Amino acid sequence: MTEPTRETTAPAEAADRPTVRTFDVFDTLIARRCHEPWRVFEALGEKAGIADFVDRRRKAEARVAGRPYTLDDVYAELGRDLGLEADVVAAMKALEIELELDTAIPIAQNIAAVRDGDLLVSDMYLPATAIRGLLARAGFSREVGLVVTSAGKHHGWIWPKLKERVTIEEHLGDNAHSDVASPKAHGVPARHTTASVPSPIERILLDRGLRDLALVARETRLATWTTTPGHRLLQLVQAGLNFPLLYLSSIVLARRALALEVPRVLFSARDCNLWIHAFSDILRRTGTAIEPRYLLTSRLARMRASPDYLAYVEDALAPGAVVADICGTGASLARLMPALGREGQEVFFIHKVRPQSAGVATPPESACAVTAMITPEMGEFDNRHFEMANYAGHGMVEDVIAFEGGFAPRLAPETRNAATLAAIAEQRDTFMKALEISRRHRLDDAFALDDEAIVATCLELYRQLCGQKKLFDLFAESHVEEDTRVMAESRAHGVAL
Repeated sequence: MTEPTRETTAPAEAADRPTVRTFDVFDTLIARRCHEPWRVFEALGEKAGIADFVDRRRKAEARVAGRPYTLDDVYAELGRDLGLEADVVAAMKALEIELELDTAIPIAQNIAAVRDGDLLVSDMYLPATAIRGLLARAGFSREVGLVVTSAGKHHGWIWPKLKERVTIEEHLGDNAHSDVASPKAHGVPARHTTASVPSPIERILLDRGLRDLALVARETRLATWTTTPGHRLLQLVQAGLNFPLLYLSSIVLARRALALEVPRVLFSARDCNLWIHAFSDILRRTGTAIEPRYLLTSRLARMRASPDYLAYVEDALAPGAVVADICGTGASLARLMPALGREGQEVFFIHKVRPQSAGVATPPESACAVTAMITPEMGEFDNRHFEMANYAGHGMVEDVIAFEGGFAPRLAPETRNAATLAAIAEQRDTFMKALEISRRHRLDDAFALDDEAIVATCLELYRQLCGQKKLFDLFAESHVEEDTRVMAESRAHGVAL
C-alpha cells in the first residue's frame, strides 16, 4: 500500500547523504504514564460523560484505518457516530491531545542514544506538531527531523524514500514488524526495544493487584538512566524493589502506630534515611497526625550509651513512640531500654534478623515488644542487601552532644571512598525520583490491601532484593570494614548482635 506524499528534490548522491540513526517515537523515546493507550480514551470518556467512549473511539479509528488517516479523520468519523456538532468534536480532539501531553514520560535510555541531526519516524495519527509537543513535555531536546505517516513503516514504503536522502546507520523501535522486520527487509539495520513493557519485577506488582505501584516503578525505571558502571543496577533496585518495599511497609507501620495510639514514629539512622520519606508521604495522603522523626542511633551509640545519649533517646521516646528499623535483631536496643528504666518498648522491623553473635548474653525479651513483617521463620534472607540498598550519605552516629535546647549528632569520620558515596547518592536520587513520581498516582490499590497481603508482596520483593548479588561489587568492601569494627566492639562489650 502506498501513501500520498509531497514531492521532494532529486535523490542525493550516496557520498552526499548524511549518516543518521532513525528512531520510532511511541514506546521507544516516550511512553504513556498509564501504559495502555486506551486508558487515555477512558479518561477522555469520563470527562466527556460518554460511558462507552473507549469502544466508540476504537471503532471510529478502525473504520478509517484502511486508508491513510489522521486524528482529524478519526474525529470526523467519531462525530458522525455520536451525532456531535463540529465545535464539540473539535473540543474532544483537543482534549485527547491534552491528555496525551499529561501522560507523556521519557524513556531515558533510548533518548540518550539520539544525536542532533538524527531522524524520528512514526506511524501515528497525531499531527507532527502534537508529537513534537509530547517529546518536549517528556524532556526531549535534540534537534532532529520528524517523519509522520499513518502506516509508512508498517507497509515498508517509507524506507526507500528515506534512503534516497540519508544513510541509515540503525533504526530503533518497539514494534517487531514495523520497526524491525520492515526496515530489515529494505536493507536498514534495526534493533528492537522492549523498554516500555513492564519488567518481571513490575509484573509481580501487577499480578498482585498493585497496578499504580507497578506504574510508579515502571516510570521511575524509564525516567532514569546512567552509563556509570554499576549505577544502572542501583537505579533498577530502587525503582522496582526498594521503593515499593518501603512504601508498602509504611502502610503497615502507619496502621500499627495508629492501633497503639502513639504520636511519634522514630526511624533509626542510618538504614531508615529513605524509609522516613515514604512514611511521611503515607501520612500526607491519609491525613494521619503522627510525627515521623529521624532517630540518631547506631549499634555503637546504643552500646556505649553516654549520659547525653540516654537523655536524647529518653526525650525522643517521651511522648510515646514506635522505634522503626528496616532490619535488625533488636538486641542492642533491648539492652538500652533498661538503662532508661523502660520495659516493653514498641519496636517495628520490616525484617527481624536472628542474632549472629555467640557466647554473649542476650537482653531480656521483656525489654522490647517487637513487631516484624518478615521473621526468621519465614526463611533465610541476607539482610545485607537491604542495608546496602538503604545506605545514607552521612557517617555512623557514634553519640550525640547535648546543648541548650537540643542535641547534635557526633558522627564517625567518613571512611567510604568517593565512588561509594557517589553510588549512595545515585540510590537516594532514584528513590526520591520514585517518590516524586508516586505523587502523580492515587495508589488506592496499595491502601486497599490488608496487612497479610502486603506482607506477602513484601516477602516476594525481599526475595528478589536478596538476589541482587552485584550490590556487593559496589558496597562489599566498605560494608565488611564497618561491620567488622562494630562486631568487634560488640564482643568487647559482651553484647549480642
